[in-house]
Amino acid sequence: MTPGTHEERIRHTFDSFCKRVLKREAINIQQHMKWLNNREVTFSVLSAGEMAGLTATDEYFKGAYIFDVFGESVGVTDADLAEALNAIPVERRDIVYRRIFLI
Repeated sequence: MTPGTHEERIRHTFDSFCKRVLKREAINIQQHMKWLNNREVTFSVLSAGEMAGLTATDEYFKGAYIFDVFGESVGVTDADLAEALNAIPVERRDIVYRRIFLI
């Protein structure tokens, strides 16, 4: 076997390997797309009741008292705590804010 034919055989072997890999990958992609099509539904085909079941409403700061603590907005949901913080003199309130919110 001459060196030229050996290199050519290696090149053909590698070419065949690459073609098999690409063909198998194409089959995998087609199978995955078929799997997705069987399981996914577009929003346009959902009823209003089904769409309502997919929504959520964030209520993080609903009914919260917002305080400015060194340039940051801090929400307090407990009305008694908010009232107590408002009752403290301003000088002491900063100390309480540091202790509660910044540590």
